[in-house]
Amino acid sequence: IAELIPIVEKMMEHKESNNEFYEWDMEFHKKIAECTDNELMIRLYDIISQLVRIHGRRNIEKGTTENHERLEEHIKILNAIREHDIETAKIFSIRHVESSINEIKENM
Repeated sequence: IAELIPIVEKMMEHKESNNEFYEWDMEFHKKIAECTDNELMIRLYDIISQLVRIHGRRNIEKGTTENHERLEEHIKILNAIREHDIETAKIFSIRHVESSINEIKENM
């Protein structure tokens, strides 16, 4: 949890700067995967992050990013983790992934 807080703070600091926000967004997801201590999750993150990076770069070039919404989703996940509310963290994580998938579909 302690490692996620400064990442979210950096996201807040850079929410108006797409490149910097995007890098911290990716770091948030990487740290979540690492915190699982699950080698499969870490490898899946590595694979999925390559696809997400392609999409993210396209959005940055187009100027179409949803930094504020993404930040709010991350804060909800972080707060649930901080409160040791695993079920709520799962729910917010699933919503976040679904939102990201929908955004990718819309921008294809």
